[in-house]
Amino acid sequence: MSIFKIHSNTIKFSLLLYIFCTCTIHVFSQSAKGLLKGRIVDGSTYQPLFGVEVKEELSAKFATSSPDGSYLFKINKGSKKVSFKIKGFQTKVITDIKINNETATYLNIILFPVAENPSAKINGKSNTPDSINNADTLLIRNFTQEVKSIIYFPFENKSGSENTISSKNIQPGTDKDAATLIKRLNGVVVKESNALGNPSALIINGLGERYNQVMLNGAILNSVDPVSRTYAFNLFPIEMIEKVSVQKISDAAVPADFAGGSISIKTTDFPDRNFLYIQAGGGFNSATAGKDFLADKGNNGQFFSFPGSLRDLPASFPTTRSMYALKEKNIQDQIYHSQQLKNNLAPVNNGRSKPNDKLLFGFGRAIKFKHGERIGITGFFSQQKTERIDESTVQVSPNVSANPFPFDDPSKILIRSQSENISYTYSSQMSAAINGTILFGKNKISLKTLYGSQFINALTQRSKVLKLDEDQTARVGINYKTEQRKFINVQLSGEHSLGANSKLKMDWFASYFYYRQQNPDERNFLLRQDSVDDKKYEIGHQAGVANDITNSGRLWRDYTDHNFTGAFNLTFPFDMYNRPQLLSGGISIQTKYRVFFSDLLLMKGTGYHSLENILAPERYYPGPGGLSAVNYFTNHPFYQDLNDRGNYTGTANLGAAYIRLENKITNQLDLNWGIRVESNSQLISSFQYNYFEGYRYPQISTIDQNITVNTFNVLPTVKLKYELLKNLDLHAAWFRTVNRPQLQEQSLYRYYDANAFMIKTGNQLLKSTYIENIDIGFNWIANAKSNISITGFYKKIDQPIENILSNYSASTIISTPYNTPPATAKGITASFNLKMDALAHSSVLSGINLFASGTWCETKAEAGPLKSTSIPNTAEHTLSGSPAYSFNGGFLFDYAKLPQLTILYNYTSDYITAVGSGAAISLSNGNKISAVPDYRVKAFGQMDIQLSQKLFHSNFQIIAGVNNLLNNYYTEYQDLNGNKKFDEALSVTNQNVSSGYYRSGVDNRTIQTKTQRNFYLTISYLFK
Repeated sequence: MSIFKIHSNTIKFSLLLYIFCTCTIHVFSQSAKGLLKGRIVDGSTYQPLFGVEVKEELSAKFATSSPDGSYLFKINKGSKKVSFKIKGFQTKVITDIKINNETATYLNIILFPVAENPSAKINGKSNTPDSINNADTLLIRNFTQEVKSIIYFPFENKSGSENTISSKNIQPGTDKDAATLIKRLNGVVVKESNALGNPSALIINGLGERYNQVMLNGAILNSVDPVSRTYAFNLFPIEMIEKVSVQKISDAAVPADFAGGSISIKTTDFPDRNFLYIQAGGGFNSATAGKDFLADKGNNGQFFSFPGSLRDLPASFPTTRSMYALKEKNIQDQIYHSQQLKNNLAPVNNGRSKPNDKLLFGFGRAIKFKHGERIGITGFFSQQKTERIDESTVQVSPNVSANPFPFDDPSKILIRSQSENISYTYSSQMSAAINGTILFGKNKISLKTLYGSQFINALTQRSKVLKLDEDQTARVGINYKTEQRKFINVQLSGEHSLGANSKLKMDWFASYFYYRQQNPDERNFLLRQDSVDDKKYEIGHQAGVANDITNSGRLWRDYTDHNFTGAFNLTFPFDMYNRPQLLSGGISIQTKYRVFFSDLLLMKGTGYHSLENILAPERYYPGPGGLSAVNYFTNHPFYQDLNDRGNYTGTANLGAAYIRLENKITNQLDLNWGIRVESNSQLISSFQYNYFEGYRYPQISTIDQNITVNTFNVLPTVKLKYELLKNLDLHAAWFRTVNRPQLQEQSLYRYYDANAFMIKTGNQLLKSTYIENIDIGFNWIANAKSNISITGFYKKIDQPIENILSNYSASTIISTPYNTPPATAKGITASFNLKMDALAHSSVLSGINLFASGTWCETKAEAGPLKSTSIPNTAEHTLSGSPAYSFNGGFLFDYAKLPQLTILYNYTSDYITAVGSGAAISLSNGNKISAVPDYRVKAFGQMDIQLSQKLFHSNFQIIAGVNNLLNNYYTEYQDLNGNKKFDEALSVTNQNVSSGYYRSGVDNRTIQTKTQRNFYLTISYLFK
């Protein structure tokens, strides 16, 4: 289908959307009123207060707080006087609250019980109530005074271990996507990958993605990768996010599968006001614009991430779920079925690359009934499309055993696999969300639904390929990687205030997460080029690894996850020794069920043909010169030369219960302690289908069945917080957490990444990792938006899971996860936020907000034995995924009606991604390396800049920005001189006659990618 037709459909859709929006403006529009919003909490326990009356003085208008303590009060413009009142607590009356109809005014309120008769001193001045109506009424003479008074009772940052960005700092369009928002959290570095779909991984407190988890509305978020923890944050429209936070100290109420940090994302459930929101934008990548874009064949729906059935196996084609394998059929049937396979090896030239585009539509509606019930509905629809061209070089399997640094033997090959690659990646994605909430009595019930899909197709043209163990004369290659992702998340939750005084709080949720990933028709061919006609190619001969993983095959993968999560919690405040205490407890269950299928066809054939004809149907015939397809994954138990691990099922079940007590020991000393118990079981079972005479349905037989892994974890947490001064808190914490293997890491399924010359597989002997954590630090609060925090941490990690590299063949690496000997991590995290409005209220300087955080982390994984017959031990090394230093920071300028400027910067120093193995080699400089050296990532920094301007009462917004301004190379390397850093890049010969011999340089670039700057422009309009 032509690009013109695709874009004509886009224009039609846009016109229909415009007409719809125009016709519905009057439905969603309302009179211009201001909005006062925030949370109201009990000052003795920090728990939400339900039923607080929020009333404008000298007016009959009022609102009441919800079970979660939040309130929304629609109020006319001007300077207002508002009271906050509930039985049993002091009443606050606040004057000079400025209300306008452009932006919401945020005001959090703390009310103390009357019995406490609060007389705390703030800034050295008595806070004794002024008498208005009675002695329990506190008059705050102006709004600013109240804002200053609550800085010592921060709701969302009680210590430096937690950091939150809430809705008042998230505006439609201000942040580019969820990944950009998370970059603003203290101590969090977002690694944006060049892999399919640009998934993001996290480094928190210096620990890599394995030791961090992400939660969506309280439930664990599914990774988009079956092995590593990576997430498609770009699928979450920023406009639907109410709050993000990071927690670095475990709490008994939080799932404990982390050691670095736990990211929590909460989506919006109740709109501030009725609105209709439209956003459209475009952009381009600097190294892609203006170049011809090659791609796989496309279909109409892929613009909206619907890939269609273009790449599916023919319905009748034999698979591992068929009664007879292809090899079991007679030759006529084999030819018949093979000819049904798509002939789609040649790329399609779509002409000049098209600009990236983005479309977003959102709406909100709040309905109030005469008896006080309220219903809120919000919805969002988002579509994005990108085209990207990347260039990379790959060098694998240095022969350092026979030719170690300084590589002074010119007669020996140094690099045994290499390639130069150009990748054309087409990516489209769509997401939609609709949330509904009802407030009635003391209850809040919410239903949240989220749908997301991605379609990614990457064509890689490989040139100057060298792979000695296969075919030295096959010097070019072509590779297609197609990935289709889809998920649906549905969650029903409730919050309830119980009892006559509403002190007892109950909350619960039930969540279902469906995820499906398909990789249809991944084509990977190593080719010989005709010496006479350079446009004709022959399939490379299979040798060496041909019976295991091949360079001439077509692969279909499909797996489905069903995740169920349920949780129930109770919270009850009480007094003990005349001091407030808080008791909470709850239970939760999590169940994941996965079914994984994979089919691989090996393609054999001789003769030189054009790319259009290598897979032509007429070429499938027996005899010399014919093209044949052979099953690799089979359903027959007696084939000795074929692999039978194409299918597996996996389950992971977790039941947890906790109890937590927050004690107010003295006015300055708080103790938060609790215990969480988790019972976990995991089972991975490879299986095959067997068909027996007399049975109507196939029988499933397990292969290498993994014994069910059952663990029972007791996870205590203890945290002390001491208020040394009114604005200075000290904290100390000890807690225990775990890190569990991913399901596919426990399977023996093998996958070949041709672009990296690497086989990836699992390990059935994997066990969970236990981590003992100690945190000590302080948090100094200068004002409502400025603070400084420094925390030191120590972690003892038992049996960490790391990927170990070894030689699969002379020029192919295999990566396998193992439990390695104990490791330790120690370091310091320092962060600060500085809002200049405390120093310069009326000048332009008041719009400046600076923030930064940095982590120094020293890790050490001990040398020792492994549970392996092929890799007996590992050498001492730094823990995988943990850079010695990481940094994130930013600059925000937001003042009056001037343009808003945002600058974000992330940086990580060198770190190991996979651990080498083999005999230790002593170098001439006194250093040592392994026969298979570690894979490492070179230090990398990314800077993003954005400029935005709001017009027409802040309803219209235009945004322009650039990501990755510094445009640094992304480099994974092997340190071949043993000095633990990247020196000069290794250069070797790359010619048809003589390849892989040393020319210059020191360290081997296993992969180096030319990164790009991404420029974008969006415009949006908010109808209120």
